[in-house]
This record gives sequence, structure tokens and C-alpha cells, in this order.
Amino acid sequence: MKQLYSLVIVLLISVISTAQTEQYEFALQYIGVNGSTGNYQFALVATPDADVTAQLSADMAAMISVPTGYTIGNFENGTSGIAASEFISDDYSVASDAGDPAFYVNRQVPTTNIDFNFTSGTPIQLVRFDVIGTGLPNSGFITLVPPGDSSRLGFLEDYINMTDGGGTTTNRYGSKSTTNNTFNFASLGTVSNELESVGVYPNPVKNELNITGLSSELTEISVYTITGQKVLTQNKNFEKVNMANLAKGVYFVNLTSQKSEKTIKIVKQ
Repeated sequence: MKQLYSLVIVLLISVISTAQTEQYEFALQYIGVNGSTGNYQFALVATPDADVTAQLSADMAAMISVPTGYTIGNFENGTSGIAASEFISDDYSVASDAGDPAFYVNRQVPTTNIDFNFTSGTPIQLVRFDVIGTGLPNSGFITLVPPGDSSRLGFLEDYINMTDGGGTTTNRYGSKSTTNNTFNFASLGTVSNELESVGVYPNPVKNELNITGLSSELTEISVYTITGQKVLTQNKNFEKVNMANLAKGVYFVNLTSQKSEKTIKIVKQ
């Protein structure tokens, strides 16, 4: 079954065009400790280098390694608008060149694609996922596996296929981030504590969202729609966020400090 699925991947990746426009940089984003599972949670992020208008998202994938004894799973929606249920984590039982288990996080061909409309430089959380094992890892790394690593089996490349208005599908993957491509679990626990106690209320919210538990100074609060559009940015007075003018729906509140980030999902009534 995996051999058949891999053949399908190769065929889909081969649907490319020389007339590519925007390209995407892949990165990892540390979200925090998942309150529902107790695991470390990350996001696979894609950042376009040009404005994206009416591009249908198709299949996509990235190779990610984690410490021995841990796996990748518990997918949750990111800011891309893509349903988390469309992602799987394939284990081909081939370790990365660094000796860590490697997993191919990929979106299965969906029944309904999602229109991408994002501005240049906007980080898009394609999907969120947990690093799963016995307890939180306190050593080792989570890493976007570099190209040419033997765990790719020769064909499992990173890619993100997009279809334009003319029906042409192209692979828009450009590169992986040079900075946000690996996290050290030995130091992650210290970093995560900085925003661990930060919370918001009320949730659902009608007008004003209160930020609680601030033990260090934030540098920015950003609010995103479920499709990844940034609708609010705040660089001071972090105790309260006025959301009265936002439409009803689901939003992601991203809290940024000097050393860490935390994203909280809220409902606007």
C-alpha cells in the first residue's frame, strides 16, 4: 500500500510548470505544550515570497525527524484553512542521517481544495502536530530533514503543490528556513516556561479580550483568521485586546515575546 501511495506522490510532484510565480519557505514553529494532550506542539509553516491570490492548495509534504522513542501525530488545524484530518504521518522505518526517526508529514489528496489568499511574508501554519512519546522529551532535536538525507528513500522530497486559475498545478516549494528548522528539546523546556502561564479570557469573547499571567514583556500580539489572514496587530498595552470590530468566528491569537511564541484559539461572538 505504501509503495502504491509513494508512486502517487511521485506522479503528483511531477506535475510542474516552468512558469512558477511565488515560492514557499518551509519552517517549524513551536506552539507550546498542547493543553489537551500534554505533548509539545509544533506547526509546519510555509511562507510565500510573493502575494498569493486564488491559488488552490493541493497535496504537500515535509520530512521531519524527532528523537528516538517519539512519533508525530495528533494533527490540529493551523491557519491555512486545511482540515487537519487530511494530514497523515508516514513512518517508512528509515532513520535520518543524524540517526533519528524520520516521518513524512503529508496531506492526502483532498476532496475539496482550499483557496490560498495570503500576502508576501505571511507565515502560514499548514497544520499543527504533537511530538508523542513517554513524557516530554528533554534531549535531542526536532528537525526539518535536509534535502539529500537518506531517510527520503530517493523520492520523498518536500513540496507544496498549488493550482492556479488556469488549472495548472505546480510545485511551489522553494527552500527550508535557515533559522527555524530545528529545535533542541534540552533547552525548549526553559523557553516554553516563559509563556506557559499566559492565558486569555473570556473565550468566547464579544468585545475585549484580556491577557493574563504575563511574567515577561510581550513584543507583539497578532490575531489571525482561520484562513491565515492577519486582522489585528498590537505592539503595546498587552493586557487587553479590542476585538469588537471583528466578525464572528474562530481566530488564532499569537503571543510573541523575546524568546518564545504561543498561539491560542478563540471564538468571537
